[in-house]
Amino acid sequence: MNIIILAEETIDSFEYDDVKDAKAIGERLRILRKERGMTARDLADEIGVSYTTIYKWENGDRVPDGFNMGKLMDVLGVRFKDIISDIDIHSASNTGGDRL
Repeated sequence: MNIIILAEETIDSFEYDDVKDAKAIGERLRILRKERGMTARDLADEIGVSYTTIYKWENGDRVPDGFNMGKLMDVLGVRFKDIISDIDIHSASNTGGDRL
């Protein structure tokens, strides 16, 4: 089992449904960003990625890797569970998967 440490938070690896969960994570990121009065370009500048990357994450085309998820958590001032709460992500230990 892979263990990921993000912003002083230990998270077991998780497996997600590529389409459904990626869209839910993206929507949560969009909501958190807007609640903080940030544009997608502001967020991109803060974490050091392109605006296009933020767009892809928020639209569910891609999911941030562990490194960028840690940056998002720091900039947005949230914990990992705040991003994935109410999203049906399957624990790798329960499913035998190792995808992130």
